[in-house]
Amino acid sequence: MVSPLRGTMPPDDLMIRIGVSPESFPTREAREDFYNDAGRALYECVRGAVPHEDGQAILDFGCGTGRALRWFATEPDLRIAGCDIFAPSIEWMKSSFDPAIRLYVDDAMPPLPEADDSFDLIYCGSVFSHLTAWAPWVLELRRVLKPGGALVASLHGRGFWNIGLHGSRGVPWDEDGTGLLVEYYGAKFEDSWGPAVYVSEWWVREHWGRALDIERFEPTGFAQPDNLETGQAWVVARKPRDTTPLTPADLESPSTDPREAVAALRGQRLAYEEVETLLLGQSEHARGLEAQAADLARRLGVVESSKSWALTKPLRSLAQQVRAR
Repeated sequence: MVSPLRGTMPPDDLMIRIGVSPESFPTREAREDFYNDAGRALYECVRGAVPHEDGQAILDFGCGTGRALRWFATEPDLRIAGCDIFAPSIEWMKSSFDPAIRLYVDDAMPPLPEADDSFDLIYCGSVFSHLTAWAPWVLELRRVLKPGGALVASLHGRGFWNIGLHGSRGVPWDEDGTGLLVEYYGAKFEDSWGPAVYVSEWWVREHWGRALDIERFEPTGFAQPDNLETGQAWVVARKPRDTTPLTPADLESPSTDPREAVAALRGQRLAYEEVETLLLGQSEHARGLEAQAADLARRLGVVESSKSWALTKPLRSLAQQVRAR
């Protein structure tokens, strides 16, 4: 299968935004091959979860330069839209893709310029793995999905942990103790990959599951057909037929699960270790980490003040004894 735009690949300064750099791939041909294969793998992963249907309305949320969208464009009878926060990527796409594909620059926060119940499928690769303001966007994507429509999203989980800040220095992955954990909190996308947001399956099912029906969660293997034991986690979720009005705070608030407090405490400790590890002199990053620590302290305070915290104290004591063995 040959890319429909094989002769029209993005320039290097845009390709590098998904890690296709001259340092890793010295020749232009090698960079184009990787870009092409990465897009096809993402496309095939999404299509393996949500097959083609005639007339499907599809949104590529965080489309970049369309490495996956170009493959969807080979299918007949689809209505395709793509959006990205980086204007130069969208400008390049508009000059290279079929004008029938609707492309636009989105803002850092909702809303999208879309009507309610617009899409049968929304997919996003490497978007929620960098979003600290995740809850407003989960709700916004739910809004623009049709009832029963599917969201396919990649996430950072255990398969990515070892190449992150804490994993690379020997901190083991902890499914119960991760929940939602952020490295490089406050980092900007203009000069870096932005924050790295790690999640546990139990946390996704609890918090995303308040807005969406979680159909499938895979801890590794997103868009990696030849190596399913590493790489990003991914989730397939659907908009319920009947939805309850929700706010971001409704999604973010801790549950009665004792792992919420375990994860908040561990995240707070690792945030302080991150400061020590990086020996930060950059005040902006330091302020971001301080904000992260404050947010974790707030989450822990909510849990500790709840009746369920007192009721589950024996369970936490038992868990500590088991971990100590």
